[in-house]
Order: sequence, then C-alpha cells, then structure tokens
Amino acid sequence: MNETATITIPEHVLKDRYWKPIITIFSQHEKLNPYLFSKFIDFKSCCIDIRGLLSISETWSSSEKFMLRFALHLYNSSIAIDLAEIDLLDSTNRALVQEALERRFKR
Repeated sequence: MNETATITIPEHVLKDRYWKPIITIFSQHEKLNPYLFSKFIDFKSCCIDIRGLLSISETWSSSEKFMLRFALHLYNSSIAIDLAEIDLLDSTNRALVQEALERRFKR
C-alpha cells in the first residue's frame, strides 16, 4: 500500500507560516518530494527529524542540499544557510525559493 495515500496534512499545519515553506518546497522539488510523507516529517505531532534529513542529504548535490537546508531554515532558523548559494540554483528552483519566502512571510 502506498503510504502517502493514507497520510493527510492537517488543516492547521497547512495554514501555519512555518510549515507552508516546507510543504511548498518538498511538494515541488523532485529530490525532496519523496520525503514529504516519510518517517522524517510527522504532521500529526508537528515534528521534523532535521538531523535525519540532513544525514540522508550528505551525498546530494550542492543545490539539492541548499534546497533542503533552505526549507528547514524557513521552518526553524537554527539551520544556517548562505543566501549566496541561490546562485547554484536553476530558474525553477529560484522561483521555488521565492514562492517559499512569500508563503513564510505573507501575513
């Protein structure tokens, strides 16, 4: 059975400004998408296994790692990012960064 078929994102999570960027980036990024509904993200408990996600990303490309760290930074600013790394991104991912920023800071 497909695990994603049984998982739904609670309405309060969909409306939360810290969760919106996570959902936006993970749902639209090819590398991150499989991890949206995984053991690393628990919508019911509103928890993210940040260390686990960072660990699995060790072999990823620089731009893929940046997208993960950027999403996590918008969720929890304890994850440091270098905005200059946006230069590593293609136009699709730059647009995704902009969309995530708008969702995080829109009031």
